[in-house]
Amino acid sequence: MVLKKIGQFLGNVTGTVTGEPIKFIGKALNNEYIEEIGEGVKKATKQTKHTRVKRYGVAEMKCVNRLFMFSILIAISLILNFVSPSTAIAKKPEVYKSVFQPNEEFSFIATTTKGNKVKLIFRKNKVFYTTFIMENNLDEKIVKKLTIQLDKKKTVSIKNNKFYVGNKLYTGKIKTKETKLYPISGKAHTYFNGKISKGKIKNGAEYIVSYDATFAG
Repeated sequence: MVLKKIGQFLGNVTGTVTGEPIKFIGKALNNEYIEEIGEGVKKATKQTKHTRVKRYGVAEMKCVNRLFMFSILIAISLILNFVSPSTAIAKKPEVYKSVFQPNEEFSFIATTTKGNKVKLIFRKNKVFYTTFIMENNLDEKIVKKLTIQLDKKKTVSIKNNKFYVGNKLYTGKIKTKETKLYPISGKAHTYFNGKISKGKIKNGAEYIVSYDATFAG
């Protein structure tokens, strides 16, 4: 009876220690197959330890320790074979920066107050826009009046090729609302961060934050 209880205790502890982390990985990856591996290892470890202690006694616990390590190695091997390293290990996002140059063409993607995504193009002191946000020189039109969404629920208007807040030329910092992009694969978003003086951009950059994103072209 004592050996039986010891076996049950050790089986429960080891099964939980071995199987639960594997089930956790399966849940994190939303993968039922890996969850089932964890549950199987947990049950098998419990049953085997209980049987070994009951039959051979505490002196044979070295075999149980070997079983414990063997179970972990099998589980790790299965997971590594099933899940690619890029999926199993969380990666830091890549950040791409495009710096504004006063005498060169510059563009950034923004969200209008109507919820539309547009690419704003600054060329020879004029502001153009296009709804083909990931392409150049397509359907470009001169901005007559356009209101874009800024960070922290603020807005700014573009008219007469300059930035306005209300009817006044804007001077100060500007950060546009993060705009979601829709690449072929992965995820990405973008925003512009800079300074404006008397309605014109003085400096800043567009940032694209990419999570394994692949874009067309």
